[in-house]
Amino acid sequence: WREAQDTPPNLFLRMLEDPTKPEIPVTAFEHPQPALKEVRKQLIKYKRSDGVELNANLYLPPGYDKERDGRLPCLMWAYPREFKSADAAGQISSSPFSFVRGSWGRPTFWLLRGYAIFDDPKMPIVGEGDSEPNDSFVEQLQINAQAAVDCVVEQLGIADPDRIAIGGHSYGAYMTAHLLAHTDLFRAGICRSGAYNRTLTPFGFQSEERTYWEATD
Repeated sequence: WREAQDTPPNLFLRMLEDPTKPEIPVTAFEHPQPALKEVRKQLIKYKRSDGVELNANLYLPPGYDKERDGRLPCLMWAYPREFKSADAAGQISSSPFSFVRGSWGRPTFWLLRGYAIFDDPKMPIVGEGDSEPNDSFVEQLQINAQAAVDCVVEQLGIADPDRIAIGGHSYGAYMTAHLLAHTDLFRAGICRSGAYNRTLTPFGFQSEERTYWEATD
C-alpha cells in the first residue's frame, strides 16, 4: 500500500523471499480529482495560551506563492473533543503524507476558489482531576480559536485576519455558533446540522455523562 499527497493509494506485491525482485503493482488507480493534484498540505503544530499543544492540517491552493499572492481568505473546519489530560489533548491523529482528496463533508474544494484551509484545528476541552471538560466549554473554545487564528495570521502569515471563517458539522456546528457569539475572530461561520438546545439532550451528549439537571450552567 503506497500513497502520497498527490498520488492515490495503490497496492503493490512484494516477494519477501527475494527482495531484489521488483514490486508488482496490483492496482493502478489514477488521481480521481486532478484539479487538487497540486494542492500543498502541511501538518502545523502550535500552542494555546495555557501551553496545551495543538495541531492542524494546512492546505494551500494549487500554484499559491506567498510572496506573489499575499494573504488568503481562510476557512477553518473543526470539531471539539473532550479530554481528561492536556497530554492526551495534544495528540496528533493525522499524517502530512496522506493523499489529498476532496469529499462532500470536508472543505477541500474551497481551495479551488483561492481559500487556505486550516482543517481540523484541534479544539480540545480539557477537564483534569475533579473538573469536567464542559465546566469551561466556552472559555476553552475561545482560547483554542484564538490560538488557531494567531497561528495562521502571525505564525504562518498566510491568512487575512479580516477574512477568516469557521465551520463544523454537528458538535462542530454547536462550536461554531458559540464562537460567533462569544468572539470577534471570524467574519462568517458555517453551522451544518447542529444541535444547539441542550434541553433536547438532557441525559448527556458527546462524552458528557451528567444529566441536564446536574449541570444546569
